[in-house]
Amino acid sequence: MVMQIKWQELSFVRPPPAFFEEKEYRPRVGRARSEQTEQQYFERAIRKLDFLRSNLGIDPAYGLEEITPDDIFNWLDGARSNLRCSSWNLYRACFCNLIERAIFQQDQKHNDFADEKGANEIEAALNAMGATWIKLRNLKWSDATSNLGRTAAERSKEFPKKTSSGKKKNVSPEVLFRLELYMRNSGSEWQHRSLKLCWATLYTGLRLCEWDDATIKDDGETMTLIVSATNARGCSRELKITKGEARDAVREQIQSVSTWKEHVRSGTTSSDFQKVYVSQCASALRIAQRQIFGESQGITPFSFRDQFAANLKTAGFSKEDIATTMGKTFINADGQDSTNGSARRKMSVRRELAMAAEMPADYADSVQKIFVSVAH
Repeated sequence: MVMQIKWQELSFVRPPPAFFEEKEYRPRVGRARSEQTEQQYFERAIRKLDFLRSNLGIDPAYGLEEITPDDIFNWLDGARSNLRCSSWNLYRACFCNLIERAIFQQDQKHNDFADEKGANEIEAALNAMGATWIKLRNLKWSDATSNLGRTAAERSKEFPKKTSSGKKKNVSPEVLFRLELYMRNSGSEWQHRSLKLCWATLYTGLRLCEWDDATIKDDGETMTLIVSATNARGCSRELKITKGEARDAVREQIQSVSTWKEHVRSGTTSSDFQKVYVSQCASALRIAQRQIFGESQGITPFSFRDQFAANLKTAGFSKEDIATTMGKTFINADGQDSTNGSARRKMSVRRELAMAAEMPADYADSVQKIFVSVAH
């Protein structure tokens, strides 16, 4: 019996470990993932099922339930020859989680099945799914014929390079002016939010996710931007903002985030900052580029962090000072990143260095000249 599974109706909630104790198939014991990670795995697997349906030639009118666990196994088996090891392992983990949920939820749905024959058929189908799940767990990227005796790095060189070359690493004053002119006059709320995020990032160099918890201390003469660490490679820091334009940009961005969070607390939208706030701003910026230039120029909100680094370099700051200001780990004399405990302790000591986030004169003057020339 082949059981049809309504994949899109499954919940991403992980089955309790006790469920598998009396089964022939058991989940691999590993570190527990957060609920957010579990949901991301689930959503990625569902998206990949759409691709798999097209790959198998299944009519979209039939939905995803025409796809079986064996179809998933066969695709992953063949994909070892044309996917990098890291990508393939991610897809395998996502699909293993998805099938694990399917087994659990199908079992819960049919455990009160009145007809003994039907219940036995359901149990046989679940055992078959469990057997496929075990095969999938035991499938290894390195065992594929194309990968035998070769490392993941060696195979990776045979694939197209994974780069961000399609994204702009900096933003010219001319492009910035055109974006400012269009987005400030746009009636879109997210156009306005995106513009504030871009300007504030240009003045401070913050990672996009760091705006989630950033706060300001303003004594009337000097504004201090307080940034919390977001990951192991980042660090908490304080930036003194002295110029009026920079202070206004930072204040507007902090207010924009605060207003959005109040909106979130009212229960009207999702609360994930990176997934909602940042992605919406990025989308608004992309739309603005298409409206202005006819197509995207590859500029993202992160491009303004790159431009901030370029501005500091132009202004003559050292690599260590730039790294400190941007919240990176300590960079040694050879220019290499160091992430050991000693380096982080050094970074903690350097945290007292509060540098002013300012654009160098040539970039700032270029932007100002464009605005003045248009105003006249």
